[in-house]
Amino acid sequence: MMTHDSRILFVCKIRSHFYGPSFGLINSCRFIANALESYGIDCKVVSVVDNNDIDREIHKFKPTHVFVEALWVAPSKFKQLIPLHPKLKWYVRVHSNISFLANEGMAIEWLREYYEISKSYKSLRLASNSEEFIECFDVAYNIPVEYFPNIYCPKVEDCDACSVEDDKGKGKGKDKKHDDDDKKENSNRIDIGCFGAIRPMKNHLNQALASIAFGNELRAKIHFHINHDRCESGGDPVLKNLVHAFENTNHKLVFHPWVDHHDFIRLVKRMEVGLQVSMSETFNIVAADFVWNDIPFVGSDEIIWLDRRYKADANSVESIIDKIRFAYKGRKHNAQKVNKENLEKFNKKSTKIWIDAL
Repeated sequence: MMTHDSRILFVCKIRSHFYGPSFGLINSCRFIANALESYGIDCKVVSVVDNNDIDREIHKFKPTHVFVEALWVAPSKFKQLIPLHPKLKWYVRVHSNISFLANEGMAIEWLREYYEISKSYKSLRLASNSEEFIECFDVAYNIPVEYFPNIYCPKVEDCDACSVEDDKGKGKGKDKKHDDDDKKENSNRIDIGCFGAIRPMKNHLNQALASIAFGNELRAKIHFHINHDRCESGGDPVLKNLVHAFENTNHKLVFHPWVDHHDFIRLVKRMEVGLQVSMSETFNIVAADFVWNDIPFVGSDEIIWLDRRYKADANSVESIIDKIRFAYKGRKHNAQKVNKENLEKFNKKSTKIWIDAL
């Protein structure tokens, strides 16, 4: 293994005592850390209660680069932290495009203030995992934002150890009690997974209605699987509508709690089709989880690495039905392997970008 002088500290925020750590951000950082560590770069991913914990984590790990993941550190705090660690390179890394950031009232204010602070403290920089976001801030404000994309690099044991035989046979996954029906006794059932936080821009309801229509077309019982215990940015009405969408139908809405990545992969492997036809994305780890594990998958134009044949119009139920049909028909001969090949190419390019930047 080659060695590298850089030491990278990824700092995420514990969202609240109710939600706990931000699983999406933590997984995103861990996957990047896995890739960088294979090049001899020491990395550490931490979750902290607030920005007062950052200094303590720096003293513990002694990094060369600190990536503050997402917008949660007040700009004024950097004026305190940077002088304490003048040799460090600081990055605030944004994980959302503008349409999603519009839901965070302080987003534009803080981003512009970070830039003003960076004029006095050259070690502070803005970063994003989205080229679209970078272009937007360039044309609107002439503010430079560095590109640090996602890398999908889970630990081998998270995927390979979760064999299909274990999951569908006598495995001990935490989600074995996800359903009242035994799959073997109900072969006329199609499991469709549409996971992630419940938010309006995740577009759950359109995907649910498309799944119901697809089930009606095949005269099959759809089990539509979601994570139900995290509603954000106006997600409560979305969840309420999802519940009513399945009432008095032949289909079923199935709830799952948040679990760690290893157990989530077990769940993914039990699906026939995965959906993430979102209205705003910068990468989408759930999409990568499905594609990496060879599960037929449908997304939207927002998932830039996805093959166009598997991209549905997020505003058209008919389009989503058509793409579900296409993905489902191609499952037996793994027609969607092109998506995995695209993801591997994206990973290779993204890793090079990180290595070159560090």
